[in-house]
Amino acid sequence: MLKPLNRNVLIEVHKEEKKTASGIYLTMATGNDMTDTGVIISVGRDVVVLNAGDKVVFPKGIGVRVNHDDKEYLVIKEQDILATEE
Repeated sequence: MLKPLNRNVLIEVHKEEKKTASGIYLTMATGNDMTDTGVIISVGRDVVVLNAGDKVVFPKGIGVRVNHDDKEYLVIKEQDILATEE
């Protein structure tokens, strides 16, 4: 398992497919296109507030994508997390 360093977190990003009831995939921009959601897999040793298993919201286009064990993860800084879901 990957372990991020310092104040970084490793996130498994939720891939959301928007589809109508009739099966048509939507590709138009919506107001929610500026953020992504995911689950924290592991945290660096200096991360204070977040824990593995937390569901988080963060801006799209940040961090570094990492492939490990046939899965894609995102490594971002703790300070880039916008919110957690309870």
